[in-house]
Amino acid sequence: MKEFWISIIVSLSLLSCQSNGNLKNLPIPKEKLVTVISDAYIVEAAIQNYTQDIKDSLSDYYYSQLYEIHGITKEDYQKSLEIVKQYPEVLDSLYQNIADHLDKLEDLK
Repeated sequence: MKEFWISIIVSLSLLSCQSNGNLKNLPIPKEKLVTVISDAYIVEAAIQNYTQDIKDSLSDYYYSQLYEIHGITKEDYQKSLEIVKQYPEVLDSLYQNIADHLDKLEDLK
């Protein structure tokens, strides 16, 4: 659950940042970050109707699975979000790619 809110905060922060630069220090490549964040949205959707106690447990479990599936660590995910928020020019393309990825997954249903 915390990762979802971090993603939201990062998104809002990106809107207000005005810096330029590259993403050389990004622990998770931008292309992979699209699928990771997409999966995080799916996790949040899967647990949204549970009570808070169950949500916390499921969130911990699902996010640990997400990190394992993608071969990343929680720290890499959080660090990538922190770095990306410094580059507002990346926001539109990143979240457009996430929306496109989620649309493709929806079409597979």
